[in-house]
Amino acid sequence: MTPIEQLLYDGRGVHGVAEFILSPGVVRLRLTPWQGPQVHTIAEFGEARLTSVEAYPASPESLDPPWDVIGFDGYDLGGGRWRFVLHCDVIEWCFESAWPVVTRADG
Repeated sequence: MTPIEQLLYDGRGVHGVAEFILSPGVVRLRLTPWQGPQVHTIAEFGEARLTSVEAYPASPESLDPPWDVIGFDGYDLGGGRWRFVLHCDVIEWCFESAWPVVTRADG
């Protein structure tokens, strides 16, 4: 498990992306575990810049969340910047940002 996955999943197993919001300078994710207590993890990545998106849907509807997270990697670029690759079952998001601020709430 990568450091970003450890932070986001907090030992609650496999998660899905319930919400992905991209706004100027911010990437905001809401993740929920597929099993167990429904604790929503909200991660806000500041100073964000989208670098690529790759989609491979079986149908247009499959691009609607939730998405199964296959892997979430983070690469330290130095100077407080990170490159993140969020690989899901139908889409892959690549972006650079600061380390995220994370909050949790019961579903």
